[in-house]
Amino acid sequence: MSVSIALCTYNGERFIREQIESYLNQTVQPDEIIVCDDGSSDNTLAIIRQYAAANRGIQWQLIQNEENLGTNKNFEKAISRSSGDFIFFSDQDDIWVDEKVEQTISFFNKYPDCEASFSNATLIDDNSLELPESLLDLSFFKSDVRKAYKADDLLYWSILLGNVMTGATMAIRRRALRTILPFHLDLGRKLWYDGWIGFCLMAAYRVGYIDQPLIKYRVHSGQQVGVASGKNHFEQYIIRRDCQEEFVKEYFQRYLSAFSFMQYLKKVVSLPLLIENRITKEYLVQKRNYFESQSFFERKLRLLKWYLQRAHYISFKDLMTL
Repeated sequence: MSVSIALCTYNGERFIREQIESYLNQTVQPDEIIVCDDGSSDNTLAIIRQYAAANRGIQWQLIQNEENLGTNKNFEKAISRSSGDFIFFSDQDDIWVDEKVEQTISFFNKYPDCEASFSNATLIDDNSLELPESLLDLSFFKSDVRKAYKADDLLYWSILLGNVMTGATMAIRRRALRTILPFHLDLGRKLWYDGWIGFCLMAAYRVGYIDQPLIKYRVHSGQQVGVASGKNHFEQYIIRRDCQEEFVKEYFQRYLSAFSFMQYLKKVVSLPLLIENRITKEYLVQKRNYFESQSFFERKLRLLKWYLQRAHYISFKDLMTL
């Protein structure tokens, strides 16, 4: 079984050495490293060429984009050029744990139907010093949730609360390319490449989570995508199904956003009917709760306005019955 690393770079000279050194320290070595550089003007390419020349046991492909593609298109290009049976996504500024490749392949061997995996990550700062919280502890997918979740929950929560899969922790089987390419990111919500891959494969129940930090994820001012603050208590109310009356508007807005996103998503991804029905049912409940919290005249005025604007999926039936 062969291993490819899809590495996307852009002016990454500051941390690229640590990133590549962590590949070379793997207990299972990669067979190829595909580098897609998005127009670096610093010494990133010179550094990578030095490593390629010194490590000829690995097949290196260095691709220089003629124009800046941006993160999403750059990763799409990198994985499409990868030939390995297992393809690992990599940013330019992290550090991989020595057993990352070995443990990921072991996971795939244990779960042959799984086509994508993601893991937790230790957070580090500019100086590679560890920070107190893990990557996933700053999302809705906190420690207590990770211990008890089901496959249906992960897709449901991701539609409702946002993608939980961070690309730098992900790996896929080669056969997953048939499902995820080309990327469709114009879905009514800002979506990165890892979110698209996550939704595609979670919908087919082909995503697995490795409950270990397999990379050290760097948090610094120059990164293109950061991390959440982890302080959104409202999200935890949703996870625990602990509805708070003071959040009735926020619940409606969140479920409306999820319902709207689902309409876009199911045009390009075959969603499980169970998930579609669950989100629709809960959206309708939250819509009713929201309007019933208002006075009669305020409610009817808002319903009429949205109905005439054809906004927020308000129907004539809503106008008459809510």
